[in-house]
Formats: sequence, C-alpha cells, structure tokens
Amino acid sequence: MTDDDIGSLLARFEDGTLPRAEWTHGAHLVVALWYLRRHSRDEAMDRVRDGIRRYNERQGNHTGYHETITLAWVEVVDRFLHGRDGKATDASLAASLLDRCGRPDYLLRFYSRDRLFSAEARAGWLPPDLEAIG
Repeated sequence: MTDDDIGSLLARFEDGTLPRAEWTHGAHLVVALWYLRRHSRDEAMDRVRDGIRRYNERQGNHTGYHETITLAWVEVVDRFLHGRDGKATDASLAASLLDRCGRPDYLLRFYSRDRLFSAEARAGWLPPDLEAIG
C-alpha cells in the first residue's frame, strides 16, 4: 500500500464510496493511523468513531459498529505511533503497524473474549480486563 493508496482509501471511506469488500480489518487500522498522525488523539478518536458509523449507515449496516473494539484499536494504533519517526511515510508506518499488531485477534491479549464481544462492550467503552493496552 502506497501513500496514494492510503489517500484514496481515506477519501472513499469518508465519502462512502469504498466498497464494503475493501473495508477490511487492515483498512480500519490504516484509517485510524491516518487520523492519529494528523489530529489529536481525541479528535482522531471522534473522527474514527463517527466515520465508521457514517460509513456503516451508508452501507446499510445498522448494527455493525462496536464501541469498545473501535476505541481499543485507536489506543493500540496511538501507542504504536509513540516514539516512531514523525517523518516516516504513512505507507511505511501502516506496513509496520499491520505486521506488528494487525491480527484481528490482537485485542484478545487485553480482553477476555466474553468481555470484548459482550453487548455492553458493543454499546459503550469497557476497559481491558486482562492487561492494559500498551
């Protein structure tokens, strides 16, 4: 994935034209990375949260959003970026992020399966129950 590919991904995500088949786990993480590099953590979190909800609605997915998973991944990406070279390209950081912690089950290091996939976690933020995200 190049920086131009990432720019295209963001544009299509934001305007709702990204095909659902391209809205992969990796795409979610790259979107979070892009926002976190350009905005404060709180602003990036709001943009990711609102963007996913808006995208899902445009795709007719009215139940797919999961608050705890979204915010936990924003935290993972934010922690990944700490201490990284600020001059690195989005593409190089995205590749490193996906290689280091891009497995879909990565959050299960911090959460028990029951807690992470509960209705309560879907509806609102729940902190990790196994280990702090770090």
